[in-house]
Amino acid sequence: MFQHSGTPPGITSAFDCAARNATWHFGRSLLPERASFATLFDALQLQACGLARPLAVDEYVPPTFSTPRGSIFVDAAVGSDDAAGSGDEPLQTLEAAAAAARGRRNATIVLRAGVHRVARTVRLSAEHVNLTIQNYEGERASLSGARGLAIPAAAWQPYRVGTGDWVVREGSSLVLGRAVAGKDSGPVKFLGLRGSAAACQASASRLDMGGFAYHDRAVTGFEQMCYGVERDAFTWVTEPQRGVTSGFVDRQNTWVADVSSLGLTEQIVGLRRNGRRSIRARYPNGDPELSGDWLTGAEQGMGGGDYVKGWVPLSARSQWVKPARRGDPFEAVATGADWPGVEWPQYAGPQDGEGDRGAFRIGIGGYCQHDLADPVAGPSGYWCSNRPSRGQCWDRKTNHGTGCTQTHMSPDGLVLPRARNYSARGVGAEVVAWRGGGRWFTQRWRATGFDRA
Repeated sequence: MFQHSGTPPGITSAFDCAARNATWHFGRSLLPERASFATLFDALQLQACGLARPLAVDEYVPPTFSTPRGSIFVDAAVGSDDAAGSGDEPLQTLEAAAAAARGRRNATIVLRAGVHRVARTVRLSAEHVNLTIQNYEGERASLSGARGLAIPAAAWQPYRVGTGDWVVREGSSLVLGRAVAGKDSGPVKFLGLRGSAAACQASASRLDMGGFAYHDRAVTGFEQMCYGVERDAFTWVTEPQRGVTSGFVDRQNTWVADVSSLGLTEQIVGLRRNGRRSIRARYPNGDPELSGDWLTGAEQGMGGGDYVKGWVPLSARSQWVKPARRGDPFEAVATGADWPGVEWPQYAGPQDGEGDRGAFRIGIGGYCQHDLADPVAGPSGYWCSNRPSRGQCWDRKTNHGTGCTQTHMSPDGLVLPRARNYSARGVGAEVVAWRGGGRWFTQRWRATGFDRA
């Protein structure tokens, strides 16, 4: 099933898939150097059309341009901003090259291979008419505003290196709420009936699975069923269940380095290693760029179902602290009567304020005053209202919703027993969560305290 496909209404799935497939083949014809063009295949979501994804992932191939006579050369590795800027004596920075190109019509700056770091904004003006900035004849050159960190190999020390052995626990299920009796369910694969947990573990090991779960004869409906969890979708989040044995291969490989000598004075908001984004310490471990897969489930096209990579699944039944009753927000409502002479679309259905039709409604303060830190809009928004038009099912007297609460009501805390293992008790950690109904309900909080109780 497509996720946020953008397909117009009335288009059949057969036509939609045929158009996407034709687009993929056309893209391959335009850029034959991308071979299977797997990245375009993924962008078009062709797996939802039943097509097998290409195994080989295409990579960007730098283009090859001719080098005009009199070009200004930049080499970040061996250049010098005091040099002439020729091929034999290149400059070192793009900033120096832009200064050298000022006043020269149709100038060309040629970047040699490597990462060219830009410490400050390179300003171009009318004095840079028809300026061209290009790589040198097929070399891979890139610009980066990041600061390079030279960390010697000797500074790295092992923190937690896995044994590569299986870790097995009885009475815990890795697939509760995710497994389907006798069938595959997304990354949870049915491996067949097995006579013991050891036999199930051996099957998962042969298939290089990330984890396994075995159900003994006492688990009704799943008697002796063995499941494996694909390695790239594996998340070690279990729930107690009698009669189930689960396990995983300890592949952790975590190292730490002392960077105090680098003189870092600001928070590191992003880190890349060899051009690839590094992931902040997180639980469960996972790549956020690959965590948007869904389990098949109810209304998954509208954000139902469950994330399966790098998230605690819904089946784990996370416990949230109910929000305390806050004061009511200031309610601002504007209608067409407030804007005479202005075309004001009206909504014909029962939900006033649906989309861009009907009343404009906003709440300021209230629950948002406590937990919405928007640096631009402040504690305000449509969902900050106590009476938003769409499906309000919240009882103001009891401070309780009945299944379709839409008001901005964030929990006051999260019950997370593993926080006892954290050195700072989780203070300063960020909690990212989503609730079914669409990605627009993804929320993010920062932990400000830890209560052992």
